[in-house]
Amino acid sequence: MRGDITQLQLDISLDQIINVAINIWLIIKHLKIALKKESIPSKFFIPMNNLLEFLSNENIELIDLTNTKYDTGLAVEVVSYTCDPSLLGTEAVICEMIRPIVKYKNKIIRQGQVILAPPKDSHSRGKK
Repeated sequence: MRGDITQLQLDISLDQIINVAINIWLIIKHLKIALKKESIPSKFFIPMNNLLEFLSNENIELIDLTNTKYDTGLAVEVVSYTCDPSLLGTEAVICEMIRPIVKYKNKIIRQGQVILAPPKDSHSRGKK
C-alpha cells in the first residue's frame, strides 16, 4: 500500500500553494520579531527553513523589501504610511512588508504589500 501513496497526485492550485507560502513567511517574520524580545529555540526555525527550501525547489520565491528604497515601479501596494519621525529620511523607504512579493519561475505572480516611510520633505511641502 505504501507504493500507492507515493504515486498519488494532489489537486492543489498554484494559488493555494502561494497562500501557504505567504503564511509560512508571516510565521517566520513573527518568530523573528518575538526572538528580539525573548529567547526562542532555534528548533522552531528548522521546519520553517525546510518549507522555504521546498518552495525554492519548486521555483517559488518570496521577496521581502523591508528597509529598501521605495520606487513606484516596484510590485508593491502601499497600504499605509508611517509618521514615525525616526524612520523619515531623504528618500521614501519601505519600513515594513505586510505581504511579500511572490515570484514563480522568475515571474511576479503576487504583488507585495508595504508600509512606507515617505521622505521628510514630503511632510513639509506646502507648509510655511
